[in-house]
Amino acid sequence: MKNKGSILVIEDDIEIQEIFKMLLEQEGFSVTAVATCAEALQFMRSDTRYSLILLDNILPDMRALEFLDKLDHDHLGAEVPVILCSGTAELKEIKMPAQVVALLPKPFQIEDFFSAVRKFAS
Repeated sequence: MKNKGSILVIEDDIEIQEIFKMLLEQEGFSVTAVATCAEALQFMRSDTRYSLILLDNILPDMRALEFLDKLDHDHLGAEVPVILCSGTAELKEIKMPAQVVALLPKPFQIEDFFSAVRKFAS
């Protein structure tokens, strides 16, 4: 199967991380999965270019919006679309950075997950 691009999954729940990785790899994506924003920043500083970031809202070391601010401040991947995954309703009330192309409320339907990934991963 032809590689469709690289996706960075930032999710601290290891089971969810493994499910994302398995599903995305079955679709032909190359996947890097990490549990913290610090790890994600290390990969963003590498030579790997990601076509999409799947980002959990609340992580052990910072919240998603803090991470996105850090990416912007450090000039890392501002052009990479982000799908933000959250189990809280609070995000619907917050103005999202332009980089956030979709919000996936947890729990979500697998069809919604694939629809968003296919739409925004290039």
